[in-house]
Amino acid sequence: MARLAFDSNAEETPKEAPGHAASPGKHEAASRTPSAGPKPSPKSTTPKRAQKAARARSRALTWIAENPDAWHYMEGLALHE
Repeated sequence: MARLAFDSNAEETPKEAPGHAASPGKHEAASRTPSAGPKPSPKSTTPKRAQKAARARSRALTWIAENPDAWHYMEGLALHE
């Protein structure tokens, strides 16, 4: 096992500049913040979203049917948590 030694005289890493995200992912996440106003009703689903959800469900059920041992293992881990 390797050990890391840090010099006590090492300079502190620079802080991020005000108004700048540390990484592109942080900037993108900040730009997707919810806007003010009423939230959409969970009952109002667009056809495109419904199709995407149906495809995801179908893929998940297919994977579960093809990998029952892996599914039961992951299910057991989730229930244990």
